[in-house]
Amino acid sequence: MSPPNHRNVPWLKESPATETFNHLVDEQMTGKVDPEIAPPSVRLHGRCFVCFGEIETTWPLQLLPGGYGGDITGQSQGGEIYVDVILTCNCGHRHPGAARNVLGCGRTFKIGVPCD
Repeated sequence: MSPPNHRNVPWLKESPATETFNHLVDEQMTGKVDPEIAPPSVRLHGRCFVCFGEIETTWPLQLLPGGYGGDITGQSQGGEIYVDVILTCNCGHRHPGAARNVLGCGRTFKIGVPCD
């Protein structure tokens, strides 16, 4: 099956999504934590969940202390550890209503990326 065509939806800046799209990570968006590069980074590649524009990005992993004692907390599903990543569409397409130099549809997603 071929990937869906890009949809030129109007630009919309939303607050970060509250739903985690773990069920879509393997189907529409691949992601992984890559400890082989310095500093360890998160890599994502796939299509925006709204406009279907292609997204490919890598950025340093930042862990935030989750407890008073400085413990690091993680997400878990079925025994796997996930890092929650907040990503705003940067598909490279200009969408109606966006500022002149803004690319992407402006939608923000929270995606669970497995730590291998």
